[in-house]
Amino acid sequence: MRLFVIIFFVFAIAGVTIFLSAPAIKEFRRSKAIDKEISELQAEAEKINTDNNFLREKIKYLKSDDYKERVAKDRLNLRNPGEKIIVVQPGIGQENNQNENSNQQNNINSSAENESLSNVQKWYKFLFGK
Repeated sequence: MRLFVIIFFVFAIAGVTIFLSAPAIKEFRRSKAIDKEISELQAEAEKINTDNNFLREKIKYLKSDDYKERVAKDRLNLRNPGEKIIVVQPGIGQENNQNENSNQQNNINSSAENESLSNVQKWYKFLFGK
């Protein structure tokens, strides 16, 4: 009989504990979910603040005199007093391009020649220019 009372008492305490802890567990899970949502919203708010700061800086630049001057020069072909405009036309400097191409070809040939030299020969050529 005594054993029956002890077992009944243990089951009763376990039942009461489970009955009382179920809402606490639900509340704990709910508070964790709320904390997670708060942290996500704070991260989103920080991103929005960063974007707002970027847009403020962009608006400030777009309202600046430097931007207005650049747009006037680029789109409207205007210039400041005393400023001179230089127009570069394609085809004028072809003689220089041919000279540059031949210099590049010589450099390629000399680099291929240097590849075949030993390290000591390369140093000798570098130091004494021969």
